[in-house]
Amino acid sequence: MIKNYDEIIYNINFNHQINITKKELYKKNGWLFVDLKDSTIEVFKYPVNDYFEPYTHLWNIKKKPFKDFIDNEIDCSGGYPKEKNPPKIQLIA
Repeated sequence: MIKNYDEIIYNINFNHQINITKKELYKKNGWLFVDLKDSTIEVFKYPVNDYFEPYTHLWNIKKKPFKDFIDNEIDCSGGYPKEKNPPKIQLIA
């Protein structure tokens, strides 16, 4: 299990070919949220498993600041983190 933030940052940067820093990581209620800077947030159970597999992805389409979005829009009380009020998609034929 990986707890070291430097190792986590290295793996994310390598896997996604981006350049994030520690400020794009946020740990809350046993989950590690990683802001990929493209409105995508990878969610890992913390500590991260050795295969570096994210548990799920969240999309910050509301364009709120990263930590504000996690604190106010994400419910971590259940079995996994999910949006409190996800946007509704309506298909018009």
